[in-house]
Amino acid sequence: VTANKKPIACPPDRHTPLAGALTETGRSLRAEATVGAGLPVLSTIESLLASGDTIRSIQACLSGTLGFLISRTESGVALSAAVNDAIALGFTEPDPASDLSGDDVARKAIILARAAGLAPDHRVSLTTAPFLEGLPAGLSRSRLLDHIKTTDREFARRLKAARKAHAALRYVATINRDAASVSLTEIPLAHPLASLRGPDNMIVFTTARYSPDNPLVIRGPGAGPAVTASALLADAARLAPPSPRTPTRAP
Repeated sequence: VTANKKPIACPPDRHTPLAGALTETGRSLRAEATVGAGLPVLSTIESLLASGDTIRSIQACLSGTLGFLISRTESGVALSAAVNDAIALGFTEPDPASDLSGDDVARKAIILARAAGLAPDHRVSLTTAPFLEGLPAGLSRSRLLDHIKTTDREFARRLKAARKAHAALRYVATINRDAASVSLTEIPLAHPLASLRGPDNMIVFTTARYSPDNPLVIRGPGAGPAVTASALLADAARLAPPSPRTPTRAP
């Protein structure tokens, strides 16, 4: 049972032997907490496939940090001020640049693609565009915030352009057969992802049973120690052998 994304999202030359070893030994690897913290994302995928459904595509907002930043900027706060707020509230990684790079969301996209059977032989072609383009590596926190200030005007322009197009900006992972992308995207206001606010995550499944007009949607907190712990405990419970029942005595 793990909450560590890296072994599950590692390159095919490392992931394929891992998957093969699990099959050969009859072992199970549970990783619900790697996507959406305590949200029932991987278990939902498992149930859909076990019931004979076919997952055709997934669209998801998988970063509570980036969701918080977008909500703050939509309310009129400058991006640099929103990042500063996120740091103060403990929403970011110790190095906030790791959130802004999109790498964490990219790993989650790979995990979803593999779990959903959209990546044959555990391979998936992934295209990643950072949340914030042109971010220099290795900046101190103060220099990082100074750099983000230089992007405030451009980010505000993108928000304004999205509103004019009757859309919302969201950092979206899109997963289809053999391919996935992660990028800051204009989403039509009618799409479920456009309704997302704050640090919540949302995962939208289109399947043979759930059409694009009426998809299966999972929404809720995508980070936090309590919800992550709940996913780990639930996975451990699924792997635990059933305890023998104590026979009841007649009254």
